[in-house]
Amino acid sequence: GADSRDHAIRLWDVSTGRPLRQLRGHQGSPGALAFSPDGRSLASAGYDGTVRLWEAGTGRELRQFRGQQKSMRAVAFSPDGKLLAAAGVNGVIYLWEAASGKELRQLHGHHDEISSVVFSPDGKALLSSGNDQTVRRWDLATGRELWRREGHVHPIAQVALARDGRVLASASYDQTIRLWDAATGRERGTLWTRP
Repeated sequence: GADSRDHAIRLWDVSTGRPLRQLRGHQGSPGALAFSPDGRSLASAGYDGTVRLWEAGTGRELRQFRGQQKSMRAVAFSPDGKLLAAAGVNGVIYLWEAASGKELRQLHGHHDEISSVVFSPDGKALLSSGNDQTVRRWDLATGRELWRREGHVHPIAQVALARDGRVLASASYDQTIRLWDAATGRERGTLWTRP
């Protein structure tokens, strides 16, 4: 978990509930966290505009990634752990090699803060959502936007992909969850969360 008071990330032993270590380095609160698929690394996207890669076992900071924005709000590892995607307030998604820190490309299309990024199970596509009320799918080989869908009437807080990669869910502050065909973007239904 992250603590907004001292900007520390705290790792806990889930079996005992005891704290293991604190990760310090961000100058602002961490906005998002993601473990690598093998669990050895943790990426943190910070409100200070940095993404930091940590060794989960020791808490040692391995590297920093920096985009051209003041605040990072979303981060995700590719399924093989080789790529790191992060995004924030300026609507740009950054794609880096996790091991080297080399920036591979920037994905442009959102025109407001990006709240969530998730890789497809094969690692060839990235799905994103944001305050511009859109869900988008990107081809990572070319950086091209494959589709963009609208439907929510308020910002989208989070997207989640089914394990098989076929269905994408987007949860919005409009109190709805919309289901999309992840390959085509066709809407599959809406779930209302209003009481």
